[in-house]
Amino acid sequence: MKLLVAVAALLAVCSLAQAIAIPQEMQPLELRRSFKCRACGWLDDAVLVAEDLAGTALEHYLDNECNYLIFPINDVCKKIIKDVVGLVEKYGHKLDKPELCHKLLKAC
Repeated sequence: MKLLVAVAALLAVCSLAQAIAIPQEMQPLELRRSFKCRACGWLDDAVLVAEDLAGTALEHYLDNECNYLIFPINDVCKKIIKDVVGLVEKYGHKLDKPELCHKLLKAC
C-alpha cells in the first residue's frame, strides 16, 4: 500500500513538472519573471557559500547548483549565470538577494 502511494505521488510530481514545461515564448511574463526571481535567489545563496570561487570556477559551481532546481526554473537559472557572475565580480560575493535580484539583475 505504501509503495502504491509512493508511486502515485511520484507520478503526480512528474506530471506537474511536465505541465509546467511550457515553451518560454508561450509563458506569461509574470510566470517567466517568477522563475527568474526564484533562480536568482537560489544563485544568490550559492554565491554566498562559494566565497573563494571566481570566474569560470564560479560559473561551473553555479551551473551545478542549478541542476538541483526543477524544470523550467533550472533552465532559467543556467541562462542568468553569466550575468550573476559578472555582477559578483564587480560588486563582490556579499550581494544580498534584494541587491542582486531586485536592483541589479531586475529579476524580481
